[in-house]
Amino acid sequence: MNDNISYYKSKIESLSDDIELMAHIASHDIKDPLRQALSDLEEKQDIQSAKESITKVIEMITLLREYSHLLKFNNTLSKVDCNEVLRESLDELSLYVKEHNATITNDKLPEIKAFKPHLKIVFSSLIKNSVCYNDSNEPKLHISCKKQGKFQQFKFCDNGIGIEHFYRKYVFALFQKLDEEHGKSGYGTGLAFCKKIIENHNGKIWFESDGSSGTDFYFIIPL
Repeated sequence: MNDNISYYKSKIESLSDDIELMAHIASHDIKDPLRQALSDLEEKQDIQSAKESITKVIEMITLLREYSHLLKFNNTLSKVDCNEVLRESLDELSLYVKEHNATITNDKLPEIKAFKPHLKIVFSSLIKNSVCYNDSNEPKLHISCKKQGKFQQFKFCDNGIGIEHFYRKYVFALFQKLDEEHGKSGYGTGLAFCKKIIENHNGKIWFESDGSSGTDFYFIIPL
């Protein structure tokens, strides 16, 4: 009984945090480009810049809507072959991986109970993240998994730029980009989606990095 109470209490607290986060995004991150669009039209009469700001708002709202769907996760979990998930993810990212001259290797992965479409988002996001944030001429990523007690622990180990200590608290935050100065595209949602998906599977995601020579992302999912 106490375990059930603790479980649902943590779920409620997590939902409360998510609601506060989305309210903050709606009142700040999305309003800023809207204000910019109005300024471009009223003060500069720059229609093109206004269009770009409005497009950004629409894209952010779409991503926020997709994230909100993760809050209502009630999908049935089934047995999933993670080797198949990885293969499908790499097929979809094959051009991206080739353009960056990246090498991706893996150990044999297990079968787990999961919701496959969401697990695929996690794999694809972690793969793309490791290739994107990598200054090496030959980006490398190795994916492995080992059993840890009642969990399967996955590891995505890359030779990228690493994550400096200052940025650690922002890594899994929604709409937080850690490398603006390098001109990376996107809105900084991939790892936030990963975190919510793994939590929906009663798991946990984290990373280890010395800040300069690669990052190891880990996540665990119950057996």
